[in-house]
Amino acid sequence: MAIRESRALINDGLGTPASVKVFDFSFSLSAQPKIVTPEPVKIQDSDPPEKFQPEIAQGQEIFDGKNFLAFAAKDKGSGIARYEVREYRQKSFFSSPPGKLPLARIF
Repeated sequence: MAIRESRALINDGLGTPASVKVFDFSFSLSAQPKIVTPEPVKIQDSDPPEKFQPEIAQGQEIFDGKNFLAFAAKDKGSGIARYEVREYRQKSFFSSPPGKLPLARIF
């Protein structure tokens, strides 16, 4: 397959011609796709996230008056994907604040 003639126009309402460059490109078709697994990107982040203070609070306007955990945290480096919280021998239950505390007790 080859491009013999090409023309491009700028989307300016006037049909102004734009320059076009054509490059060779080769491809093949196969009954079995070639699966390529990309190399994972290695991120070097030696700076710890900023310190933060989680707080347990309660209010009638959120979570039906049950206790909840609220915090604000930042990691200006590579970023933290999520925070997980575990309440006294329970499974991890949320990853972004505010989060309702399942046991709703303060120890």
